[in-house]
Amino acid sequence: MASIWVLLGKSKYPATLFQTHFDFDTKTNHIRKTEIPFDITVDVLPQFMREPDRLMQHLQCHSPQETQGFESIVGDSVAIRLAVGRA
Repeated sequence: MASIWVLLGKSKYPATLFQTHFDFDTKTNHIRKTEIPFDITVDVLPQFMREPDRLMQHLQCHSPQETQGFESIVGDSVAIRLAVGRA
């Protein structure tokens, strides 16, 4: 979860990040501002979002009955093929 906050705080939603720590010996909370020494750019994401995922297209090629472990699934729609492929 921390990595998600770093990605969000250093890219689309600039934020001040804090680090917290509970000291069990003194039973006190410690909070301090944290600096992440790099910036993350998301310039390439729109390009990836425009192109369909080739892996997902490949997963649609096989029916559930042709995939080991999914032979008992009834149906052959694109949604079912994608679900089986992802699994």
